[in-house]
Amino acid sequence: IATSPFDREVVRSMCGIGKSLGLVVVAERIEYLETLPILTGLGVSLGQGFALHRPEPLDQLLDRISPCPRR
Repeated sequence: IATSPFDREVVRSMCGIGKSLGLVVVAERIEYLETLPILTGLGVSLGQGFALHRPEPLDQLLDRISPCPRR
């Protein structure tokens, strides 16, 4: 969406539909950090993708986000 006005308009329209229905808009497959401010400006609330964090095994994720040590 950073280089394509057409793609940006599609995302803007989808965000508008989601927001008009009272939904939280989630963007997937965010691969480049430069798209984050664009997505935020279009109304995206949450996102996932390589630009935010690489895939990892479940045990590593749980260790990273868990407030308590696992047994």
